[in-house]
Amino acid sequence: MYGGNYVLNFSPYSYARGNVLQLSDERPKYNVTSSCIDTVFSRIAKNKPRIMALTERGDDSLRRRAKKLTQFTLGMFKQYNVYQRIQEMFKDGCIFDLGALKIYRDGGKIHFDRVMPNELYIDEADGFYGTPSHIHQVKYVLKDVLKDQYPKKYHNSIDQAQSILEGESAFASNTDTRYAVVIESWHLKSGEEAKDGRHTICINNEVLFDEKWDGKRFPFVFSRWCKPVVGFWGQSLAYRLMGKQIEINKMLKVIQDSMHLGSSFKVFVEHNSRVVQEHLSNAIGSIVYYTGAKPEYTVPQTVHNEYFTHLKWLIESCYQEAGISSLSAQSKKPAGLDAAVAMREFQDIESERFATIAQDFDDLHIEVAQHLMELCKEIDADGEKLEVKAESKKFVDTIKWKDVEIEDNQVVLQLFPTAMLPHDPAGRIQYVTELMQGGLIDQDVGLGLLDFPDVQEALDVRNAPLNDILFTIGEILEESKYNPPEPYQNLALGIKTFQNYYLKARSENVGEAKLEMLRQWMAAAKAMMDKQAAEAQAMQTGAQAGTQAGNIAGGQPPGQPMTQPGQPQGAPAPAPQGPQGQ
Repeated sequence: MYGGNYVLNFSPYSYARGNVLQLSDERPKYNVTSSCIDTVFSRIAKNKPRIMALTERGDDSLRRRAKKLTQFTLGMFKQYNVYQRIQEMFKDGCIFDLGALKIYRDGGKIHFDRVMPNELYIDEADGFYGTPSHIHQVKYVLKDVLKDQYPKKYHNSIDQAQSILEGESAFASNTDTRYAVVIESWHLKSGEEAKDGRHTICINNEVLFDEKWDGKRFPFVFSRWCKPVVGFWGQSLAYRLMGKQIEINKMLKVIQDSMHLGSSFKVFVEHNSRVVQEHLSNAIGSIVYYTGAKPEYTVPQTVHNEYFTHLKWLIESCYQEAGISSLSAQSKKPAGLDAAVAMREFQDIESERFATIAQDFDDLHIEVAQHLMELCKEIDADGEKLEVKAESKKFVDTIKWKDVEIEDNQVVLQLFPTAMLPHDPAGRIQYVTELMQGGLIDQDVGLGLLDFPDVQEALDVRNAPLNDILFTIGEILEESKYNPPEPYQNLALGIKTFQNYYLKARSENVGEAKLEMLRQWMAAAKAMMDKQAAEAQAMQTGAQAGTQAGNIAGGQPPGQPMTQPGQPQGAPAPAPQGPQGQ
């Protein structure tokens, strides 16, 4: 339904390429399914939420570790390209009944594998409530690869292993004996104290690997478009559109055949008329000689208008079933919807349809992060080196797992949604105008953004004074590093912010040394502000004294402004030069 491929099943031997052109091509001529899935995928999967580690009333040291854990997780997501892998899994869930991502480790390296739904097998009775206790994955692996991974004593069994899974031979035109069917299985523990958890890898004639499995979950993350009422497998968007897509294909085939067979003109000639039949042709401007009744050229109606009306309804109802408009699928806006505010409101209304699906998509990121944390603990317990490059606002830092590891009962992972600014120029300009009207950015900054609306850059510059103060506070609380105040800082804002953090730190039992640094900064900033105020007062007093002395020397009473040469009596004196006049 989505790709137009001839697929009997997903065995490597039984699928056909979808890009091979055939004259008798029977694939969908108007693929509403792919249009709906691609539109929904672009709407939901464009977000890249960040994972934030939060502690529950932890001390200052635990909070610092949680902050670094947030940076570590983001670094892992970027290093392993996790956002793209989750997007692929979500799209598989829209096309198939299940999208799956396998997360596992090989030594000190973490792997992410896309898993096709046909690779997974469960006991239907065991998975009736959606939580099976065991699961099996079937893959075709080159025998040479297996020999490289397992000891020599298994090589003879690998050579004799089956090359095709039982039951799939009926669909396979040929098989490749270089491959072996490998089945990897997991069984979860029956209880907290149970010891029946198991992880095995086998071929049809040999168990290649067997170990105890203490994991609380399978090494998979699953995505479903629609969660099942009962059972493990979901329901895809392609399946929901299948009936209407098939009907659309049938109707388009009828229209195509009707156009080919009945759209050419017909010539009606009476039997008694003496028309030279050789003159009846499809030549342009041909001359037809006749005697008696005139021959009549007619182009019949090939397809009734109601047929096209019903076809249009089917197409529109497919978009309604998916929860989108045909205009969204075509990247068009409704007629008359020109204001940027109205366009944003229209997008919000459409997004309400996918609220729960978007929440499930966000939860996939938390689930992947939990798998990553468990694997990191295993890697560290085995003595493997584990570190990642994490980005901050100022620099790129290398963070080691041992510096961020926190017990599960001390940390909670939450999502921090990425801010989505308007993407189109009109929307960004409208957003800049709203910021100017709200007084959040200066007018001169806003005018510059109207030419090149880089809103985020302007907000970063606008918030630089506060961000600089917060950075100074963070250096004290996290690194015990003291940076004295500078005259170019916003000292009034700094004292207020430092005071708030000081009171918060007192209630959270932050060390006395760090509290003393906070007090020292506030005292130094207050002394610097008092000095600046005294200097400004002295300059103002000196300027006033100089003005009065000049008036007395010019023979004018004190307080009377001195008249400059060439200036009419009583005219106002020019503004004094210097900092005050400027």
